[in-house]
Amino acid sequence: MNIIKIYIDKALALVESNKEYLMYEKEVHPEMKSEMNWLTFKQKPAKVNLEQKGAATALLSLISEEDKIWKVIDATIADNDIEKLEFDLKITFPDSYKEYLRYKHFYTIFLDNDIRLYPKPIGLWNQILKENNENMKEILLDRGYLGIGNFSDYGEVCFDFNESTDNPPIVMVDYETGEAERLANNFTALLEKIMTKPEPMVTELKAWEKKMYGVS
Repeated sequence: MNIIKIYIDKALALVESNKEYLMYEKEVHPEMKSEMNWLTFKQKPAKVNLEQKGAATALLSLISEEDKIWKVIDATIADNDIEKLEFDLKITFPDSYKEYLRYKHFYTIFLDNDIRLYPKPIGLWNQILKENNENMKEILLDRGYLGIGNFSDYGEVCFDFNESTDNPPIVMVDYETGEAERLANNFTALLEKIMTKPEPMVTELKAWEKKMYGVS
């Protein structure tokens, strides 16, 4: 089976199994809104940790009454949609990333606590890619990088078109310094590397953490 589909399906399974902490947004496109009620999860812990060996631990909060659970739907992205975005950004996506874009619509999914590729909801996937890169144009597009996700809270996961335009390596561009650190030789290699790690696991807060966050 294709590595891109394997990655997406595994990442979707992770968030779906912990949907009360990982599968909600303040606003969800009508076609992606789940009818599941937040009351289903009301008795769950208000906060939990998401731990993964070799990556930062993430603190997760329980869904609230104001939040909306999303669901996965088939992708509606056509070749001309991708071509228009490429024209706007003045770049050409590698074939592997085009394949990634064409497979399913979803919000944030991941298998690495540090690496979160951009959400890909229907109607907004292209706007997210375009705005994130144009907002950081000076450190990304102007320097030959195209952002496709976040690395924790201190860097952007990017294609490095300075080295190759057909099959560019993946780098992390530091927000503070602008320096690039190589993460993988290409997009599929990044996904393969991520999948060699043990998956993140939801764990209960330690006693001192519960005290610090004021949860029982």
